[in-house]
This record gives sequence, structure tokens and C-alpha cells, in this order.
Amino acid sequence: MADKPPHLRTVVKEPAFELALRNLIEKAAEADEFLRNAEDALSSDPRIGTQVTITGNPVWYLPMILEERIKRPLILYYTFDADQVYLIHIQYAILEMRN
Repeated sequence: MADKPPHLRTVVKEPAFELALRNLIEKAAEADEFLRNAEDALSSDPRIGTQVTITGNPVWYLPMILEERIKRPLILYYTFDADQVYLIHIQYAILEMRN
């Protein structure tokens, strides 16, 4: 018997997410290419990230690196349900400086 294909969720980019992304990555084509891998992974298994909140509608995050051009990782915040993944925010990671 053949394996059942995975359920793929639809990825929805919230307006605030789109604005934050464009502030980080100015060229639309680069931004879209950057997100393609994350969207593919999240649509098939949104639990690959780390859950940040546990009450209400849980928020998850996924650290991402944009090649060598960006010195700090980006953090993608999202929520999901049975049918959709909602990308809600993206920002640079805050790195702790140690002596």
C-alpha cells in the first residue's frame, strides 16, 4: 500500500509580516526566494519551529539565515491551524554578547 501524501497547509503572509520582510530584504525577488524554503517546510510540518506561547493561539518561531549577506540570523514568527500557516512577523535575532 502506498504512503499517504502529507497534508500541506496553505501559507498566508500577514500584512505586518510583509512590511517587516521588505524592511529587512529590499528586493522582492530575494525576499521571495529566501522564504520559499521556509514556506515549503512549514506547510508540511509547522511543528519544526519552537513554540513560544502556550495560551490562546500559540506562536512559534523558526530561526533562519539569509546566506552570508546578513550577519545575524532572522527569526520568523508564525501560527498555524489544520489548514493554514500564518506568517506574522520576521526580525533580526537579538544576539547576546559575552565577554
